[in-house]
Amino acid sequence: MRVGHFSVKLALLATLAGGMPASARAPQEEQDPPPTREELAVLAENAALFQSHEPLVVTLEADIADLKRNREEENEREGSLTFPGPDGEPMTVSIKLTTRGIYRLEKSHCNFPPLRIDLPRGAVRGTVFDGQNRIKLVSPCRDDRDDYQNYVLLEYLVYRTFNELTPVSYRVRLLEMTIRDTSGDNEDRTKYAFLIEDVDRLAERHLAVESEWPQFHPYNMEDRQAFLLALFEYMVGNADFSPVYFHNVKMIAQEGPNYLVVPYDFDFSGAVDAGYARPPEELPIRRVRDRYYRGFCRDEFDGAPIFALFNERREAIYAMVRGVVQLEEDERDRLLEYYDEFYEIINDEGDTRREIYRRCRRPGGG
Repeated sequence: MRVGHFSVKLALLATLAGGMPASARAPQEEQDPPPTREELAVLAENAALFQSHEPLVVTLEADIADLKRNREEENEREGSLTFPGPDGEPMTVSIKLTTRGIYRLEKSHCNFPPLRIDLPRGAVRGTVFDGQNRIKLVSPCRDDRDDYQNYVLLEYLVYRTFNELTPVSYRVRLLEMTIRDTSGDNEDRTKYAFLIEDVDRLAERHLAVESEWPQFHPYNMEDRQAFLLALFEYMVGNADFSPVYFHNVKMIAQEGPNYLVVPYDFDFSGAVDAGYARPPEELPIRRVRDRYYRGFCRDEFDGAPIFALFNERREAIYAMVRGVVQLEEDERDRLLEYYDEFYEIINDEGDTRREIYRRCRRPGGG
């Protein structure tokens, strides 16, 4: 829905939160009023799933053999998810699973497709999944190789890095996930995976709604967030995004309207450095580890406070990376060395001018 329908969509969200309109319900006890936008923001901000960074131990059961063979996104599969209940004891709920993605959905690239989990709202109230409904799962797309496990943990760290820079970012939760195939064709496997906050919950936290367009002029986006996103993508070496055509980027709109862009999907970044990743063919770089700034020029915007923000958050980012001990130490060190190179560039006036300001794009240009 276009952001021009902002008030209509907010009304719809409130209606969905409260159930069917009163006129469509059978006579019954008086219903509580639907939550306000501010109340929805508080609920989304305080969602139990994202109040901890400790790995959540879960078991996913489904016909994994069928998921691996038949990857059509429109097919909804039955499954179950087991996780700690309110009393700490394991509880199991029925879920629905759909495949998603582009590159990782292809059998030739991955033997395990990326999934979206549909949780039953009523069954998860009072649990760590309270308030969650449809949520993306990122797991090793080849469950038989250790390097693909590293890719997942590195991508998780990239999301966490952006969290350290701005709350207008997708929150994530690490999982220690056992995958159990109900068909019996595959042995149980326990892997680290992570869940990504739903875009509607992200928008609710910021009193906004998702804004969908076929394309969007970059100068209509809020300057600070747009520059922050571009500099962050440069930091992690990700050229696989477009804020104009919404490739690996979502946009949310606050009243005003105020358009905020939010990145996702970083497996083609230099920070992850997946063996299968290649930079876009149109760019003059050969490896994803080679940074290339893809932000748009913003001549009237002072970027100095954004550079200062990256420097202010450097120690917190590095401490966060070191704290994810599920990733091998040498991989954490490699990531931090890659970040070191970024900080050397933004703290050298000549490098900043050459690598960032002179490479910025103008609409209609390269």
